[in-house]
Amino acid sequence: MTAVTEQQVADFAEPIIKRIVSELGAVPSDKFEHVAEIKNLGGDVTGFARVWTADRIYKITHLSINIMPGARYFNILVVPDAKFDAPRFAHEGMISVHGSQVSTDLYHDVDTAVNILEIINRTQAVNEIFLEAKKSGIDFVPSRQVHMRAFCSPHFLNVFGPTSEQFPQLTDYADRYFSEWKKLFAAAAELDSAAADDRQRRRAHMSDMVIKLDPDRKMVVQVYGEKTVSDIEKTVMY
Repeated sequence: MTAVTEQQVADFAEPIIKRIVSELGAVPSDKFEHVAEIKNLGGDVTGFARVWTADRIYKITHLSINIMPGARYFNILVVPDAKFDAPRFAHEGMISVHGSQVSTDLYHDVDTAVNILEIINRTQAVNEIFLEAKKSGIDFVPSRQVHMRAFCSPHFLNVFGPTSEQFPQLTDYADRYFSEWKKLFAAAAELDSAAADDRQRRRAHMSDMVIKLDPDRKMVVQVYGEKTVSDIEKTVMY
């Protein structure tokens, strides 16, 4: 088993965000330049948040911050316009030379999540990838956080402590999830304005709950300060 290198910490997930931006024809948003460079309380630039928009897409975000030397948190999220009945694509984790955590999911809105059979039927291709991954020898497990277990989909792929050799496999699963997400997005039904507004309110409520219940938030605030953390949250989660 080969140890994770600092280069792997720096490079992990970069190819998939480049693919997402390219294949969705995304363009940079000029509304979030204040988080283009993220500084810690010592004044050092240790990360960034990048935002794009695209046709039928509310927002694409890529957050990358170096929490400490040799440890980087990343979060990639693709959010369709609320008027389209499609899940969000998410790929996130902490990549560290000391031990990592990586997850990939299609986050469904609460109104859809009440019907698990419908989700499985609509996402059969992702279900097949999920079952293949569970048999791969990689120890995929549920989130350790109750609120995240409540919000994630039945196809949530999450692993703690992946080895260096497993990184390419994790990237492959994320790539394949995104390929299937694109098909779901292309076929998504368009909702009326009332349903779209209601969906947007529920998404905001889910973000409120994730922030309120995040056990690591205080630690991040100690590194970056409340204002910077709040700016990051507004950029990535709303």
